[in-house]
Amino acid sequence: MDAITRGGGRPAREGRFVEVVGHYNPRTKPETLDIDRERLAHWMGAGARPSDTVRTLIDRMPAVVPAAE
Repeated sequence: MDAITRGGGRPAREGRFVEVVGHYNPRTKPETLDIDRERLAHWMGAGARPSDTVRTLIDRMPAVVPAAE
């Protein structure tokens, strides 16, 4: 299982990161993708740029349908 993290903007040292915003496990059937959408939106709004791999995973996330009131 891989963690989807927000790095500090500098080269990684000792595996440090700012925050875990999700997890991805390709070994489950079907694959498991769990991303905190609010935190993802926060970091993207703050200027974070996802890697190509994370961008692909974000594109594959199912859309959230607002609950009917």
